[in-house]
Formats: sequence, C-alpha cells, structure tokens
Amino acid sequence: MKLRHEKGSDEKRGCEILGLSYENRHEAYPTTNNKDEASPLFPLNFIKIIRKNPMNTDFIKLVHKIKSTHGPTILTDARKLRSFLADYAAGKYPGERRVFMLALEEGIVFRLQKERDVSDAFLRFQASHFASTYFVAEDAAQFVIWGWAEVLGMQIGGKSVLLKNASGSGTTSSAQAGQSQASPVAHSPHTSFFAGKTHTNAIGMEFVLIPAGTSVRLAGQEIFGKDEVYQVTITKPFYLGKYAVTQEQWYAVMGENPSKFKGRTHPVEQVSWNDTQDFIKKLNQKESSNQYRLPTEAEWEHAARAGSQTAYCFGDDESQLKDYAWYRANSEEQAHPVGQKKPNAWGLYDMHGNVWEWCQDWYEVFPLQDVIDPQGPDSGARRVSRGGGWGYSARNCRSAHRRNYDSPGFRFNDLGFRLAFSPGR
Repeated sequence: MKLRHEKGSDEKRGCEILGLSYENRHEAYPTTNNKDEASPLFPLNFIKIIRKNPMNTDFIKLVHKIKSTHGPTILTDARKLRSFLADYAAGKYPGERRVFMLALEEGIVFRLQKERDVSDAFLRFQASHFASTYFVAEDAAQFVIWGWAEVLGMQIGGKSVLLKNASGSGTTSSAQAGQSQASPVAHSPHTSFFAGKTHTNAIGMEFVLIPAGTSVRLAGQEIFGKDEVYQVTITKPFYLGKYAVTQEQWYAVMGENPSKFKGRTHPVEQVSWNDTQDFIKKLNQKESSNQYRLPTEAEWEHAARAGSQTAYCFGDDESQLKDYAWYRANSEEQAHPVGQKKPNAWGLYDMHGNVWEWCQDWYEVFPLQDVIDPQGPDSGARRVSRGGGWGYSARNCRSAHRRNYDSPGFRFNDLGFRLAFSPGR
C-alpha cells in the first residue's frame, strides 16, 4: 500500500487518532506479547471503519494494552477482562466495553478463535449474525468483530484483518479526506451500540430493550411445598412494553374497548389470551411484520426482576410495594392508569400489581433444573399470567408468583397483557 504524505492525509489523521508517531507509522502495532508475531495495524484501517462508526478507536488500543500487560489468556476470562477494562477505562468507553464483552460472553470470540481459514466473508457473516441476533447496530457489530479479530492477532493473507477489510486501494479523494476530518472520532453520545434502548411504534407503544442474561427461578413449591432456587438463562435480548397495553392502544387496533375500568391510559382488561392473539395478529398486519408477540413466562420474570434476586424488583421489604404497585392495600378495588408508580431498574412500570399479564406459555410445573430459553409445554389447558393485580395481596405480586388457573378464553377485569417485540423476525 502506497502511503501519501500530504498534509491532512488519512494516514496523518489516523496517527493523530491512534496516538502514534507519523514518522514511525510503518512500525507494527503489537497484537501479542511476542513482537515477532505482531501484525501491522495501519491507522488507515481505523479511518475506514470510523467513516461508518464513530466509536472511539482508543478502546482497541486499551484492549491491546491489557493483553500486553496481563498476557493473551486474559482475553478468555470474561470476569477478569471486564474488571480490567473498567479499571483501565476509568469510566470511559461504556458502549464499546458493553458490546465488546457481549461478543466474548455470547461465544462469538470462541468461534473466531476456532476458525482456521479466516476470510472477509467469514468475518462479515459473523458481524451480520452478531448484529441480527443481539440487536447490535450494524456499524458497531462490524467494529467489534474486526476489533476482536485484530486483538486476537488474526490475519488474512499475511495482513491485519482490519487492513484486509478496508475497502479501496488505500487512497482517497480529497472530498473523502475532508469527510473523514469532519466525521466524529470520539464516542458520540447519540451513537447506538445496540439498535436502540427504546422503541416506539406507530400507535405510540413504547418498548424497552431487555438484555440477555441469567435470572433466578423458584421451583418445587408444587412438589415439595417449598421453593428451591434454579437458574434461567435468556440468550437473546428482546424488547418488552414499557407499560401494559392501554385501552387507547387496544382501541387503535381492535376498534372497541372491552374494559370495565374505562380510561384512555388505563390498562386494557377483560381480554382473554385468545383475544391477545387477535390483537397481535392485527398489529403485525398493520405494520407488515411478524415481530410482536407475548413474552414467554421466563422472559417476563427476567424482565420483572431486572437483575434482582429478591421477592420484588426493589428488594424484600413488602412495605415498599405501595411505591411500585397498585394492589389490594392501595388500589381502592380498581385498576389505575399505567406508569403512575416507580419503574423497576430496567425502566418497566407496573410489573407488580395493577393487572395480571398474560404470558405465551401453557402452564406446567417448573422442572427442578437450570434451563435455557424455556418455552413451556407444547399443549395444555391453562395459560400463565404474571405480576399480580389490583385486588390481590402483596404475596401475589412477587416476581416469582404464577397465576395458573385461567383457560385461554377466560376474561376478567384484573387481567391484561404487555407485548414483547423482536425486530427482524
């Protein structure tokens, strides 16, 4: 690759961004502790990526520094690497750290390491898969896949994977160079490292991105009369309604309002599980998609807990429930408008109380084991609902509590739902 030397060139700009000496720009940037195995990381490579993605490239240097200091095995220890990244970053690069660690924890890095024949097509496929599976924006997915490949010392045809990925011959027009100068280089506050933490659809329904992860599940009550703790892992992030579906939203899709406690922003109630399926079908048709659905019971509890392992999303102190929920002690025997109480840590309102919420699953006794992405049984007689309602006790509003006695056609004035939303389905 022929390097240009005029003032304002990509190479000089790249050196400035990376903090490297322009005079020593041909020196290899080490990707392993062994200098003989170092692969060249030209600043131009990052400029090509920056044009699509304003993530701060200093973060890649930071990962290299950690690897050089602590050895290459640190890259396979998620807990230690996360800790070192937090220490070295000193509060910076929150988005870069999050998406970089997501790739490691979800096995993407392991797949990179296993691949013997690295190619452009392979890396592009991994980036596309990462973006679609975990709702990571395309530009951020490309950055993290090629960034990890570079940190791992992977090469294509004897060259750095980032160099190989850079399009063109290594030269740019003056217009392109000017565009590069004007593009943001440091992390921009409006950059979306995931496709978006929130989403609002055409009828004003707001959704919150729920991260993948592992939550606790209590099982054994039906068998032993006491609960035992197991783990439930949700492997893919998803969006969940910030509020239960309101009467206004129901009317916008269905053209009628079955609720007893009327109010534009009250949760719709007196809807059966079968009714929710009609609503979902019509909403998907309205938006020409197949992305709306009920959450599974496991997804619902994962979102309700919001990382907690306590009886309620805020802890075990029942006296605080009045701040988060409408239930028997404060509801005055009626449903209330959504969003009037405190949200949980992930920004979801009324996950405790107000109205019970239908889930996708048929009811079954929980298996006494850890599970991954449980979907419930294929058939049954009763559907599950969660969350508690305005006429129920504090105990019925616990994150773990299950309502399991309603047929799919059952309707009542304390029974509503909230939607899950999976882009790209």
